[in-house]
Amino acid sequence: MQGIVRLPKPVIASVHGIAIAAGCQLVASCDLAVGADDPRFAAPGVNIGLFCSTPMVALSRNVGHKAAMQMLLTGELIDAPTALRFGLVNEIVAATELTARTATLAQQIATKSPLTLAIGKEAFYRQAELALAGAYAYAARAMTANLQTQDAQEGIGAFLDKHQPVWCGHWSRRRGVSVCDGGLPRMAGRRCRRAASRAPGALNREIITPDRKAAINAIHHMRSNPAP
Repeated sequence: MQGIVRLPKPVIASVHGIAIAAGCQLVASCDLAVGADDPRFAAPGVNIGLFCSTPMVALSRNVGHKAAMQMLLTGELIDAPTALRFGLVNEIVAATELTARTATLAQQIATKSPLTLAIGKEAFYRQAELALAGAYAYAARAMTANLQTQDAQEGIGAFLDKHQPVWCGHWSRRRGVSVCDGGLPRMAGRRCRRAASRAPGALNREIITPDRKAAINAIHHMRSNPAP
């Protein structure tokens, strides 16, 4: 379950059927969850004298305390609308639309910078474990690091020039990590777009499949600068 949280790529649960105990824990551990209109969820260990202690970790971090305690203390099944109200799932759709809706959500996220997603996901979970002042300090460092990436330069330049950004998935050369270019945003944007025109298929695959090396470099950079 920790691997899901630590993975640089966003993970979406697509839920159809009954998710209890570890299944409920898996849904809670994912970054996003889309449910059909018929699944049910429970942490039923208390019913057999074995409290759902490990599912509790993920559950208590993804729904409100009262909702988590209700599920853990009663062991009762909750339906999809209740799971939506508790915040265990992001949305519910008809069962026939579940696969398509999950794919649409994944494709929407896949159009974003893979490096920015990796930095943002890491920062989200790390700051949640810190006290308020430490969380703000850590988030400020995360934003500063993100600002120095090639993709942030490209995105800002694209916004100002009113064109679609072309993500490279790398740090700026000034960070000492391999990049497609280091320099001013517009220069970076032109070179990225020239690379796209030379090999559009390769770049499109990079958008769909994030650059793993760059994502790992992002994670290592964030972890080398812990909050005080």
